[in-house]
Amino acid sequence: MLIGIQVSCLVSVLFLTRKNPDQPDSVQILDLIGCCAKGSSVQLDTGIMIRGPWLHVGRGCVRTLLRREIRLFSTLCLGVDEAGRGAVLGPLVISSVLLDADDEKALHEMGVKDSKQMTPERRFQLYDEILQRTIRSCSIHMSSLSIDKQRKNGFSMNQIEENHIFQLLEKYSKDPVDEVVIDAFVSRKNRLFEETQRIFPDSHVRCEFHADANYGCVACASVVAKVERDRAIQSLSEELGVNLGTGYPHDPLSIEYIRSYVREHGKVPVIARSSWITTQRILTEVLKEQGESDKE
Repeated sequence: MLIGIQVSCLVSVLFLTRKNPDQPDSVQILDLIGCCAKGSSVQLDTGIMIRGPWLHVGRGCVRTLLRREIRLFSTLCLGVDEAGRGAVLGPLVISSVLLDADDEKALHEMGVKDSKQMTPERRFQLYDEILQRTIRSCSIHMSSLSIDKQRKNGFSMNQIEENHIFQLLEKYSKDPVDEVVIDAFVSRKNRLFEETQRIFPDSHVRCEFHADANYGCVACASVVAKVERDRAIQSLSEELGVNLGTGYPHDPLSIEYIRSYVREHGKVPVIARSSWITTQRILTEVLKEQGESDKE
């Protein structure tokens, strides 16, 4: 029965995506298609709960994996990191991982470290191992449309990321967390630190730069976030029939996709962050080129 529900939900979502490719919500679904470990559950912002070995469907989603009960006398560390903050295409993924000290040490010995220091192949290999050993892992995926909408409403990227980190942290508020470590993007004495300390008044809170390189639980979160974002971009590429590259401004494949789309449609693709300076510059340049070409 569960398999039937999984299949029917997946087919219906993909059908809507293909049937209405020009509708923002449909393309936003494409923006978040991806995969995750078996046993995960996905809560869409539309209120639908889907369980199964895949995720990233909807305007944005929260993935939660509860693996096992907490061992007695364990020291628990909650790590948080993101992937895709500076990307011009695809979602921003914020992931959190709750580990006990023994599993954190074991994963470090297996080679888990800052995801930027690992090859894509190694990240994919260790992703499943991390989720097997974690007590709980949660991820939030924000589509480009969601980010643009919030920026239009006056929120900075720091505020957007902070708000979603708090949403993740609340899911652990009843757990006996000893330490919370967040890979910081602003100075320590700020809203991120203070609000985290409020959520976890009895825990040691760290908001530090390069925490993904210095703390095992954050390194695990960085791998989870990076793999889930990479899978979302890969799924997008396959669905659209074009190699989108990494989705970052320095990637020629990503920039060329945006340019080609603007040339053909006269607007920015919805999977791109239209509020980004890079995207706005491309739009201006291409429309200017077309205007000069028409005059000739």
